[in-house]
Amino acid sequence: MSRMVGTRYPVCVLALLFLLNLPACVVVGGSHYEEVGVPIGSASLAQVAIGKTTEVWITAVFGESTAREPSVHHPGSVELVYESYVIDRRGSLLLMLLGNASNDSSTCRVVFEITEGVVTGHTVETIADVPDHVLEEAGLDDEEDGS
Repeated sequence: MSRMVGTRYPVCVLALLFLLNLPACVVVGGSHYEEVGVPIGSASLAQVAIGKTTEVWITAVFGESTAREPSVHHPGSVELVYESYVIDRRGSLLLMLLGNASNDSSTCRVVFEITEGVVTGHTVETIADVPDHVLEEAGLDDEEDGS
C-alpha cells in the first residue's frame, strides 16, 4: 500500500501544478483594428459630378491625395489617387497548443481623373491585401507578429 501512496503523491503534485498554471494559458488572444487614410464611400462618390466637379473641390473635401500621377490613358490629364486601408487582425492560442488567426485587411483605392481642373472620370478598386509598408507603420509587419 505504501508504494501506491508514494506513486500517487508525485502525480498529484504534477496535476496540481498543471491546474494552477491552466488559467493563465487557457486562451491567449488579441486583436488589432485600424483604419489608415481617408475612406471614400459610395455616398461621397455620388457627390462627384463628372465634367463639373473641380480638382479644388476634391482636394477641399477629401484632403491631399496619396499620389498625383500623369494619366496613363489620357495624355494631358492627371490622376489623383486616394488610398485607404482597413487592418483587422485577430488571433488566439488555446492551452499554448492550438492557434487560430485571421487577417481581414483590405485596401481601397479611388482614382479621380482630372483634365483642365475638372473631374473627367473615377475608378474604385478594393484589394484584399494591405501593402507591407502600411503594416510596418502600424507595427504589424510579419516579423513582429509572428505570422
